Amino acid sequence: MHPAHSLYSKTLLHKFKAIVILFFILLPLWHLWHRPHHLFQEPPLWAGVGSIGLLLLLIIVGKGPSPWAWAWWGLGLLSLLWSLAPGHTVVASLWEVWLLLALAAGRWRLGVLVLLSLLLLDGLYTALALWQAGLVSYVSGSHHYLLGALALGALPLFLAQVARGEGFRVAGFLLLVLSLYAALISGARAVYLPLLILLPLAYWRLAREGRAKSAAFLLLWAFLGVGLLEVLVPGNAILNALAFKATLTQQEALAPQEGAEEAPRIGNVEARLLMARLAFRIALEHPLGTGNGSYSQVFEAYMDYSGLPGVWSRSPHNYLLETLATGGWMRLGLLLILLWPAVKGFFGRDWPWALGTFGLWAPMLFDVSGYYPGYLALAFLLLGTLSPASSPRWLGLLGVLLASLLALGWYWPCQGTACAQRHLFFPSYTTQALAQASLEERHWLLQEAQRHYPLSPWPLTVALPHAPTPEARLELARELALRFPYARESFYVLWAHAALEAKKVEETRKALDLGLRHFPSSSQLREIRDHLDRGQGPFLEPPGQRRSPKGP
Repeated sequence: MHPAHSLYSKTLLHKFKAIVILFFILLPLWHLWHRPHHLFQEPPLWAGVGSIGLLLLLIIVGKGPSPWAWAWWGLGLLSLLWSLAPGHTVVASLWEVWLLLALAAGRWRLGVLVLLSLLLLDGLYTALALWQAGLVSYVSGSHHYLLGALALGALPLFLAQVARGEGFRVAGFLLLVLSLYAALISGARAVYLPLLILLPLAYWRLAREGRAKSAAFLLLWAFLGVGLLEVLVPGNAILNALAFKATLTQQEALAPQEGAEEAPRIGNVEARLLMARLAFRIALEHPLGTGNGSYSQVFEAYMDYSGLPGVWSRSPHNYLLETLATGGWMRLGLLLILLWPAVKGFFGRDWPWALGTFGLWAPMLFDVSGYYPGYLALAFLLLGTLSPASSPRWLGLLGVLLASLLALGWYWPCQGTACAQRHLFFPSYTTQALAQASLEERHWLLQEAQRHYPLSPWPLTVALPHAPTPEARLELARELALRFPYARESFYVLWAHAALEAKKVEETRKALDLGLRHFPSSSQLREIRDHLDRGQGPFLEPPGQRRSPKGP
């Protein structure tokens, strides 16, 4: 065989192997998208181990993540040394292997485009089925919200493909129309605002390529296509979503403020600003961060505003601020370095991929989508289409070895006190160990849980049922409410009940007064106080109606 033919065959075979491997990596990403996991929940075994195996495959064929990606992941794992929620730091590091995998797999642009198309079609089918069944929910993190954010990532890609005449123009145009339709039926301001920025930017870039007229006609036809869908689909999904958000925005603007007779409420923008202030406060007190993945376990200790509806959240509704609070200023800097290729790409021919990346990342600045591993993986997948070259193979193998040891330590079977200790007193393992522990072991477990999670209320809530005397329960309940004064009204309910059980009526009134000062709209606290004022004795909620505090 001629040497040139032999070289060509080897190159073709190498590319074929890489495409096959990447194809089998995108399939798990499809599966992950459809699973409603959170970053603060333990990954199932298939997710924790499978991502490491797939990442190893990519590294072997020379398609691993960049050195900056490994530095970002490694610093998150290193924060385990000072984490205020160490079990959650390990969990977040296991989930983030999927993000490394997505960054590496993103180099196969055709595969990314196909995956986006399939997810869009599947998501639209589900959204319309929910719409026809009357099960639409326009809330943060809902199916419509995530679908709209996904559409933002796909829209500039299909727009550029059709405008440039790069092939499959009819299919590209139909997907463009469906992307625009999916964004408009989302009912999400976190989608509408980026859409208003994304479309003019895409038009400007096409105009710079000399396609201003064709781009204008294309967008006109796309909106006409969306209007046709709105007419054909029963129920006017777009008008309903827009009307709902307009009404909600008006209600927020007219909501009673503090000092009014009604309990004060807070609008969406104000709530986001309070959450941002809280994240900055954490970052200023902990420049290295509180530990990767720890936000859900530390934020209640920093809440310093009255208990208004809509401000309690395990997420700051901003992925960059969450990274700042938990990973510190250095890890935020590394994340911005990872995002830099998207900024540069916007000013070159790759601008559709840069805008698609912007489309998927922008909602994470206003919404909780950054807490869903499936959504995060997709956002990093598009970012991977613009990522720099792979890291040296030895670095990738070292990173995989570290991740493998982490997974081995986490998933190796265990039970009892030793299991809680090995999992760094992660809530679920600590609770299981408490159920099996002796009295002496239980006392040690509770002490260690509070030591490993010093800014989280869950060790105290778990300790309450195990308190040996009413006085001990009262001490724990009092500490819970005073250490986390603005976290949850249920802490004051627990304090009031514990004081009643210890026959300390004056302390009960103190707990109720302080609780109502922080949570003026609490009907439960008022109900208990009314029973006391009427002299009906110790008040306990009727069976089946007692409200326990939210779990860890």
